[in-house]
Amino acid sequence: MSNKIRIRDIDGVDAELVREAVDVAGELLASRLRTARESAGFSQEDVEEALGIARTTLTNYEHGVSAPGLMRTVALAALYGVTLDWFVWDEEERTE
Repeated sequence: MSNKIRIRDIDGVDAELVREAVDVAGELLASRLRTARESAGFSQEDVEEALGIARTTLTNYEHGVSAPGLMRTVALAALYGVTLDWFVWDEEERTE
């Protein structure tokens, strides 16, 4: 997913590192949204019915075309039984 976040170079901030982190989190989010849905035993139709998210929108989330906002991500995490941080953090990287 190409991030749409504008990141400016300012003193003391490695903007390229921030851009890379956003890109990696976006890719991980897309992958984990599908993994979590399938692991929870839900079809896209189930999610559409439960949360009112159109299947095309859910497909876009799961393929990294777009990303859900915070509150929708909270709803998806609750429905799937996962934590918010699981969607965007690689556990191996968090422990380093």
